[in-house]
Amino acid sequence: METVQKILELSPDTLKALEQLAKITGAESVGELVQDALRLYEWIIFEQAHGKYVAALPASTANVAKWTTIADSSMGGKATLEDVEVIANLFDKDAEEEAKRFFKAA
Repeated sequence: METVQKILELSPDTLKALEQLAKITGAESVGELVQDALRLYEWIIFEQAHGKYVAALPASTANVAKWTTIADSSMGGKATLEDVEVIANLFDKDAEEEAKRFFKAA
């Protein structure tokens, strides 16, 4: 794969946050983290361009049937399981507490 080098101007705080997020998510570098973030951002824009909402739900609603019910109410009674997509955690269970601390400090 061909690569291009680009210099980003970031504040020290932003770079520190990116480094912490790379550690939490297991990304090998800030560059890899940024590429992963871009893929997620592209997916969000794609879904919204196709008339979908992207939502974060509490873990207590992990039952897909509940998500279908939520989607159904926002889609006028036309939702099916195919209408629900799930993104797995972007970090492993070992990094969960570190992720919570990171966002609590933000």
